[in-house]
Amino acid sequence: MKQISVAYGPNGQPTLRWAADLARSAHVPLEVVNVYQTSYAEVSPEQLDALIVEREDELERMSSHLDGVDVDVVVRPGDEPLREFARYLDEVPGGLGVIGAHGTHRFGGLGFGRPSYDLLHHTSQPIAMIHPEYEPLVHGTVVVGVDGSGYNAAALEWAESFTEAIDGTLHAVFAYDAMDDTFTRDEGWHLHSDDVRREVGKVASVPVHLSMEPGHPADVLIQHALRERAAAVITGTRGHGGFEGLVLGRVPSQLIAHCTTPLIVVPH
Repeated sequence: MKQISVAYGPNGQPTLRWAADLARSAHVPLEVVNVYQTSYAEVSPEQLDALIVEREDELERMSSHLDGVDVDVVVRPGDEPLREFARYLDEVPGGLGVIGAHGTHRFGGLGFGRPSYDLLHHTSQPIAMIHPEYEPLVHGTVVVGVDGSGYNAAALEWAESFTEAIDGTLHAVFAYDAMDDTFTRDEGWHLHSDDVRREVGKVASVPVHLSMEPGHPADVLIQHALRERAAAVITGTRGHGGFEGLVLGRVPSQLIAHCTTPLIVVPH
């Protein structure tokens, strides 16, 4: 990671704390980015100017309390805040974008619901989605989904670097269909298991544990992360069964919808 850019909006303190913890552990600069609409419908131009100044002051105050990390505050206009943030991320490849798991239409927000869906369609950078409650990053367990397809190679490589940055342990998790007769429990062999082992075997810089568990991949990753009190779940955008041309496959989409552990989606 060259830098971390967190989209700070209303109720964004948990997201900012997570991003600051990571920046401190990885020794990379942190940017606090706030994009505002130039024609915010609910206020007059004079009120908009006052809101912008208020937001700049708020971000400066918040950043001054983040010890041990270099912080740059960026406030920039954009008629579509979400896509403007995506464009901003793409200006510096190799970074990480961080947003809250739930959006808002309030001033400085990225939109209602889960803005990560739209954001991942407009940037090529990894995106982290943070819920209000999360486990500390330091000495944490990191869970990454693997399937041997090659599509998740970028996610596994990124997970290795992330785990090294927080001095953690990497858990590579492969989910298989419990009714699949190609899985031999005694020998641990599956149609894709050899590919998975070769994929995971490339991890050299951090301790790594490979788990093969029955169930739907999204459910298995979520439950494994909760059981291990993981610092983060990391996934690629597509794997086995993904359709060419789709930005997000079924598993990452379901993780975005249901995972409460901090989730990082890495484009393949």
